[in-house]
Amino acid sequence: MPLLMNWLESLTYDIKAGGQCVRNASPLSTCTACKESCEKNAIIIEKSGVQIVKEQCNGCGLCIPSCPVQAIEGLSPNRKTIGDTLVLGEDLQPTKYELFHFYKKGIRTIAIPKGGSEMQILIDETNEILEKINTNLFQVVTGPVHDLKGQTRLSRRDFFSKLAKDGKNLALSTVTPAKWRFDQDKFKRAGMFEGWAFFQVHLDSEKCTLCETCFRLCPGKVFMTNGSLLVIDTGNCNGCSLCMDVCRDNALRVKPDLQRALELVATFLPLSCQKCSCDFLSWEDTDICPICQGSGQHSLS
Repeated sequence: MPLLMNWLESLTYDIKAGGQCVRNASPLSTCTACKESCEKNAIIIEKSGVQIVKEQCNGCGLCIPSCPVQAIEGLSPNRKTIGDTLVLGEDLQPTKYELFHFYKKGIRTIAIPKGGSEMQILIDETNEILEKINTNLFQVVTGPVHDLKGQTRLSRRDFFSKLAKDGKNLALSTVTPAKWRFDQDKFKRAGMFEGWAFFQVHLDSEKCTLCETCFRLCPGKVFMTNGSLLVIDTGNCNGCSLCMDVCRDNALRVKPDLQRALELVATFLPLSCQKCSCDFLSWEDTDICPICQGSGQHSLS
């Protein structure tokens, strides 16, 4: 056991923005979600990508649920739960997506220091969404929550069994790298509530030249082609807005709006340009591709 503990203590895992960060996908990305969530200014956005200054990071984990694509690695959220109650302090206000995560884990009560606070407002907004989904709401209690409330008296044998189990859990939760004990993908917004979409996607076909850039770069695979059909699955959208950032034609709009998930379908034509012989897609029959007409760009394929 000592050898195992020494080995675990020797392991490290860098706190970083992983490869799925949308700023790694395209330099045109304007996402600043992690930086805006960091109260310690430990996150720097550079041309080379997102950098986390370890010396300034306090390990609060707020950046994890704030990231639309769950790119932050090496951290686990710093939250306290007692039974089915999430206990929040006066600092480190969660996002509504973090509250949804705890809701999916079975948390139904949130304890906050006092009513009428910003946290109360956030919980009320979260409950409005839960009510729209037609499910149970969070209950809110104010004041201190005691760890021993409702606990039963243990026998001597049960006490030592629990002590051994808690000791192992403590070792796993404090010694092992955060990457091992926490899966940040649990905060994925797409599919969090089956049949519902947190974001709505609108494509303006009069502006879109079907260059396929958004098809290829969208991390949620919102845009899919099936034969001559373009399918936009709003249920897959995570709100990263990368499609808007890379669209040269300003043809896309993504906005937060909880609605039933939809598959929007449009028909296009696969064509070949008579001028440059390149294959391209178009909403209508034409002999000349958009780039030869002086607008848009060739397909990335």
